[in-house]
Amino acid sequence: MSSVEQIIDALSSLETDLDNLNSRVNDMKKRIIAYSISEIEKQKQKVIAIANEDAKVIIDTARKEAENESAVIMAETEKITTTTKRNIDNSLPHAVDFVVKTISGQSDQINASKNRSTS
Repeated sequence: MSSVEQIIDALSSLETDLDNLNSRVNDMKKRIIAYSISEIEKQKQKVIAIANEDAKVIIDTARKEAENESAVIMAETEKITTTTKRNIDNSLPHAVDFVVKTISGQSDQINASKNRSTS
């Protein structure tokens, strides 16, 4: 074999080796891309899980605050209702007397006695 043939064989062998390397590199790229996509999806799921946990904590905290505020409002409302009922109960006899006297025509006497007491 001549030196030219040896060089051509060597170049041919080198070209085959390069083709094989390119093929392997392409396969490696595909595997790396597939692995990257898989890892990205795993990390995405982890982030979603963490975000859901954080959201749950925020919602639970907000719910507890709202329940506490609601309890305070309910207590204040109960207090106002009790005071209003007490005021109604206390003024009911006076209101009944006033209505009876007004119906019976004694309202002029009530107004006159009020005017005398304020003067």
